[in-house]
Amino acid sequence: MANIRGSLPKPLQAVIWFGADDSATTVRVPIYAAARELPKSFAGKGPQDGVVPPMMKFDIDSAFYVTNLVSNWAYSRWADIYPVVLERIEKYEESYVIQLREMDSKILQLIGVGEKDKAFQAMNEFGVKVRRSKGREERSDDRILLQHNNWEERSDDNMPPSLFKKDL
Repeated sequence: MANIRGSLPKPLQAVIWFGADDSATTVRVPIYAAARELPKSFAGKGPQDGVVPPMMKFDIDSAFYVTNLVSNWAYSRWADIYPVVLERIEKYEESYVIQLREMDSKILQLIGVGEKDKAFQAMNEFGVKVRRSKGREERSDDRILLQHNNWEERSDDNMPPSLFKKDL
């Protein structure tokens, strides 16, 4: 999704809110359209480059595969799992809106004092930094998989007792 902001200077006018898979279950990450680098988890060659990526080679560092995993898990129990996914999507995207405003201010200051190279560097680093923090959060999203396992909804309070207790 593109966010066009005509009131800002040209380098800041367009922000791409990029999602890696199913629109309903992906967190959209803001990336300045003028950025010259992409986060590693979004990078790589694909069909647009004439390369068919190996679908049967799961990569935990790929935004597509992690989002696809969560999406497919949600499809199996939509009424139970999707509300949890949506809550996290909204939480992440709300924080990204705040971070984007802060970065806009920083970049405007850099442009204002003639530091265009530093402004572009900040744009590049922003997308990478936001995506890196999302990657760490996705790893904590494995809780969705654990919480909705074996057709039960679990929490720390109702986990089954361990079979490997010392006193057994």
